[in-house]
Amino acid sequence: MSNDKKPVKILIIEDDPGLARLAQKRLERVGYKVDVASNGEEGLKMYKTGSYQAVAVDHNMPGGYNGLDVIRILSKKEEMVPVIMVTGSGDEKIAVEAMKLGAGDYIIKDVETSYIQLLPVVIGKLLNKKQLFEEKQQILKALQESESRYRTLFNGVPVGLYRTKPDGQILDVNQAFVEMLGYPDKEKLKAVNANDFYLNLEERKRWQSLIEKDKVIHGFEYQMLRYDGKTVWVLDNARIVNDDKGQILYYDGSLENITFRKQAEEKLKHLATHDVLTGLPNRKLFNDRAVIAIAQAERHQQKLAVMLFDLDRFKDVNDTLGHKAGDLLLQAVGSRIKNILRKIDTLARMGGDEFLILLAEIKEIEDADVIAKKIIAAFKEPFIIDG
Repeated sequence: MSNDKKPVKILIIEDDPGLARLAQKRLERVGYKVDVASNGEEGLKMYKTGSYQAVAVDHNMPGGYNGLDVIRILSKKEEMVPVIMVTGSGDEKIAVEAMKLGAGDYIIKDVETSYIQLLPVVIGKLLNKKQLFEEKQQILKALQESESRYRTLFNGVPVGLYRTKPDGQILDVNQAFVEMLGYPDKEKLKAVNANDFYLNLEERKRWQSLIEKDKVIHGFEYQMLRYDGKTVWVLDNARIVNDDKGQILYYDGSLENITFRKQAEEKLKHLATHDVLTGLPNRKLFNDRAVIAIAQAERHQQKLAVMLFDLDRFKDVNDTLGHKAGDLLLQAVGSRIKNILRKIDTLARMGGDEFLILLAEIKEIEDADVIAKKIIAAFKEPFIIDG
């Protein structure tokens, strides 16, 4: 943040003082000014006088107000600042309810507290989105006031704007749209049919069906193909513009690049089901796959096996070489065992030096013995860690 600007003020409402302090330090490290409230009631009082630009609120809190209550009250304010709902794993329904009430985004807590590292990213995206929304509103007002100023404003906004015919012919786009899709210039982009931008043509059909039904589209998310062949996630808002006789003239819309947000969501999903150190499935994902494998085995009259193993004398490695060497060894073990197994099998880390293996679709129980011997044999080769 530049020195001539006041720091952005963030309010964290979190009853766990340890987590609250970690989040506060992380946000202050990137330049935010952060206040902490220990419950919903205290947070609402601070919000009245604090002039905050964003709020991160935990769902489960003691006292009369939980996270949803806080969001519900804030949504009744004349201008609601961006709010992030923080929920525990398994509370996705709560997160969805929070979004319906007006929350801008949500973060799911994980045991390793890695969600705190994503907090500045999510807040930054919401603040940018709010700024873009305000800029867009100002632009739309200006367009209504003076058509002569339209062209300058159309090309000046940071959001991708477009006009297309129902058949996909592109009538006009602004420079932000051209840059979002990586085309050399506007004319080269306008030569392409809008239908060809969609990674999945079914999404285009669904988009067109919705706009023909409701006349407008709000928050439609899909992937578009860039000029270089890569993809970009976009948030599309559009409306139908009709002539005096009610016939469709064109579609008028805006695109926002949400690729980073989508990547953050995928990372959170991965963290919820995978071990942070090794990248292997964790206990939760292993259990989910085991349930499916058991059902399939029963349906097709097949066998499966579950194998548990740990590393003998692993503590000696940590004690003599340090935890960094121990971590590298665990990663190497996971990699070596994965090379022995089939793609349909699952290797998971349970924690510490304990691992689980799910062998699906085996013909005989003896097959598990064969795999066990291969694993034992694999450990006869030394593990080279930092020399």
